[in-house]
Amino acid sequence: MEKRYNVVRAQEGNVVEPPGEWIREIFSHEGLDMGIAEAKIREAKLHRHDKIHEFYYVLEGEGKVRVGEDIVHLKKGDFLHIPPGLPHKAFSDKHFKVLVISRPRWNPRDHHVLE
Repeated sequence: MEKRYNVVRAQEGNVVEPPGEWIREIFSHEGLDMGIAEAKIREAKLHRHDKIHEFYYVLEGEGKVRVGEDIVHLKKGDFLHIPPGLPHKAFSDKHFKVLVISRPRWNPRDHHVLE
């Protein structure tokens, strides 16, 4: 019988480590056109997406996200939606672990670094 569900174990998933970040892709599905990643952030680069909505849910710690011209302080349990086209960057001098949901799924061609 074909399984119609997905299980991703804690040690699984692609890990990338751009400067100031640690990101583990938990789930990416072309048919659903969405992605889910766990991110540990010290200081991301200022960037924007033309098509991607990003949703941040803080799992642990606290940090700040520059969204446009605003600085938003986030702590465990907080949620942030970043619509397409809005420059943003997350940073923290403390432990800051975020669940990032992307819709459509993250695509390097739609990740435009601004600094």
